Amino acid sequence: MAINVKPMTGDDHSTLLISLPKSAMEHAMTWNPDDFVIDALGRSGVTARRLDAAEARALSVRVLETFGLRLNGFFWDKEGPHDSVSVRNVDGEEMIPDFVGARPCFFISMYAKQIWAFASGDDLRAALAQMYMSEFSVCDAEVSYLLCFNHHDYLIGWGDARTWVSLKPEKID
Repeated sequence: MAINVKPMTGDDHSTLLISLPKSAMEHAMTWNPDDFVIDALGRSGVTARRLDAAEARALSVRVLETFGLRLNGFFWDKEGPHDSVSVRNVDGEEMIPDFVGARPCFFISMYAKQIWAFASGDDLRAALAQMYMSEFSVCDAEVSYLLCFNHHDYLIGWGDARTWVSLKPEKID
């Protein structure tokens, strides 16, 4: 894919015009977070299983029952029963696998479009290192915790993750 970059005309020569081929624009308009996960799994060599619709719905219901959160949109920013702790840290997404450790976990993409089962925090770390996902959450099968990293660089924890998040330092670049 070729990306054309050229200075715009006018007084402000620091402004650049970036034009993408039509196919790239069409791809951007049909963005699917699942694509990032599949690509990351291929590059990292990690195996993860995408939950089917019934499994994903069941997990979403457990999150709603446990934390009062609907896994749609920016759920961490909605009105409702929030018993969460948060810290702004640009490295938050890299910290989440540390909390997960050797336990299995679920990776929940933005809007809960896809939920993936990972065998461990190490597998999750390897996949995350290969993907760009500005909004995602992670929980365990028991939904004893929910961790979220958002596009504002906030690491947010519910349940058993609250104390762990509260001990993390703030880090803003």
